[in-house]
Amino acid sequence: MNKTTLQNPSFENREDDQRGRRSNFFNLNESWSVFFWAAGISTLVYLSYVVLPLYAIDDYFLYQLYQIDSSTMGYNFYSTGRFVQLILADFFQLLNIQPLTKPIGPILFILSLSYLSVILANALDLKYFFLKLAFSLLVILNPFMAELFHYSIIPAYSAFAIFSLTLGFVYGSRFAQCGSRLDLVLSIAMYAVSLSIYQIFYPMIFVFLLFQIAMSYVVFATDKLNIIKQQLMSLVPYFLAFIFYSVALNIIFWFFPPSLPYSGTSFSEVIANLARLEYWYALSHNLELY
Repeated sequence: MNKTTLQNPSFENREDDQRGRRSNFFNLNESWSVFFWAAGISTLVYLSYVVLPLYAIDDYFLYQLYQIDSSTMGYNFYSTGRFVQLILADFFQLLNIQPLTKPIGPILFILSLSYLSVILANALDLKYFFLKLAFSLLVILNPFMAELFHYSIIPAYSAFAIFSLTLGFVYGSRFAQCGSRLDLVLSIAMYAVSLSIYQIFYPMIFVFLLFQIAMSYVVFATDKLNIIKQQLMSLVPYFLAFIFYSVALNIIFWFFPPSLPYSGTSFSEVIANLARLEYWYALSHNLELY
């Protein structure tokens, strides 16, 4: 009787430890299954873009170039602040690997999105395998991501942008949990690298963190403030990286102006457009085209 009493707690503790390791944010056995299933299903969905030599939106111009590197597309990469993409283009050229060569680009893009989706699913602490898989497929197969497969040059570089963005989120979450300065620096660096490849994915993390904070407020009955405070700390490296990138970009362009200046659209201009009928007519026309 005493022997059983002594053994049961240790056995239960071992089970709790195993469950704790399985549900750990950064090390989850089930994550590999979700990753491979999500990548496999997404590859089948995007199979035509992976294996078939379909003409993409940018092929008609890019196929006229003998090579894609700083000597041919560098002016475009530099003018849009995509300095790391410029370096990657030269690296691909040295290895004689063009992003246009399928299936390298689309497969890398799918794998990077699968990795991001698993990390985000773990951050939400989703309990069930199929719920994690459904969430991952939603991230990978949504219309915004699907459109990018219509381009030849974007998927390969987007893979590196997504991978860097994911690492920025991981290190940022560790900083929020532990307060490590090293994690803060690494998170800012990875976020800045992602911005230096493609900026279009950056708002994803901000929207996700806002959603995570809202879910924490609804789900957790106790200790809400501490949990939300920790999640808000994840935004610190996110915004610091954006500020660092923006300041560095303006300084560089001050001394070395780009050949293709992009003025962008101010927030006040966006608000003003909402009150113009011409804006809504143009928007409805564009929606009809797609």
